[in-house]
Amino acid sequence: MIYLIPLILILVGVFFCDFLKKKKYSRILIFVIFTCLALISGFSYRLGSDVIHYMHEYTYYDNNLQSAFNLSYLTSFNGRMPGWVFITTVLKSFRADFVVFKLFHAIVINFIIVFFLKKYATNIFTALLFYFFSSYITFNFEVLRESLAVSVFLLSVPMLLRKKFISYYIYVFVAILFHESALIVAFIPLFFLISLTKRNAIAIIIIFSVLLFAKTSVSVAIMDTTSSVFFLRGKAQLYFENERYSSQAEIGFVGFLIFLFKIIFVLYSIYVVNKYKLSRNKYMMNVLLFSVCIVYLSYFIQIFYRSSNYIVFIYICFVTSTLPLLFNLYLQRPLSSILYRLILVFFLSLRIYNLFIPIYGTNYPSYIRYYPYYSVFDKQVDNLREQYYMLNL
Repeated sequence: MIYLIPLILILVGVFFCDFLKKKKYSRILIFVIFTCLALISGFSYRLGSDVIHYMHEYTYYDNNLQSAFNLSYLTSFNGRMPGWVFITTVLKSFRADFVVFKLFHAIVINFIIVFFLKKYATNIFTALLFYFFSSYITFNFEVLRESLAVSVFLLSVPMLLRKKFISYYIYVFVAILFHESALIVAFIPLFFLISLTKRNAIAIIIIFSVLLFAKTSVSVAIMDTTSSVFFLRGKAQLYFENERYSSQAEIGFVGFLIFLFKIIFVLYSIYVVNKYKLSRNKYMMNVLLFSVCIVYLSYFIQIFYRSSNYIVFIYICFVTSTLPLLFNLYLQRPLSSILYRLILVFFLSLRIYNLFIPIYGTNYPSYIRYYPYYSVFDKQVDNLREQYYMLNL
């Protein structure tokens, strides 16, 4: 099973570099892991339901380089932003088939993600482990357009944390050119105006709690506001009419408890981090506060979970770098270290469990979209996976 190769390499790094603090060969190991992640993604064949659509769609783009600089052409594809059309057209103009495009995409997004985690995560290999289980398959085999937008956003984070907002919004504009969902990160600088004191944290919890009793009204207001943005109108209507993502979709009692836990835990953690100055950059906590709002909005409209793709790596850096310091504040070693590792194992186990949950509206387990793995070198197909793809055409 090819997925075991990067997993074993990451676990080696977790044990020797993160836990034992032996970092002599960490850079080489990080490069090898990046290479494995990029090649596994780049040379995959018919993995991920979205990729199948992109494979078929790729044939419709022009192979003339001049078209890539024609605005009317770039805006002529319904549901596709100009940046995506530009990239695909440029590559096709060099007679590159979809394999080349997929490899290019895999190298770009995995390099940026690994570079970001290396820069902002203290325990880089633990962060890579979270990436591997939480977002790797989604970013590499499903949301190809959005993953490019997320990658551009990650490049903008240094500008954001230094409060160079003009440069930041240039990046945001480029990200939107790949996927309209990137508009959500334009609101992050507003959270820099909030100082999360104990009083403010309590006020936020009270406001959130009150709004929960007006779920229907809040959901309608969110839908109306989103639909009023011209380039979001079609996409918003598509999602809001979908039972899976609409305000009527139920998350269940367990889902509601997880929702509350995320809100309260993150708010409390931000407060403690700011109080004891545990973060290397205080504004990173303001970005994390933005993630609280994303989680909250997802309770009203579940499609907002997609927006969490933009802050998942901020959250990973927090969990793997700052969270251990929080445990050390209240618990003595080795108890704090043991508890922290148990929590990591628990959350990673949840991610593995999710792979066995049936895909929404079907009896197919989620993992069939990515396992068994087939590459462009053998071009085998899995019959069960193809049956699922046919249902989604």
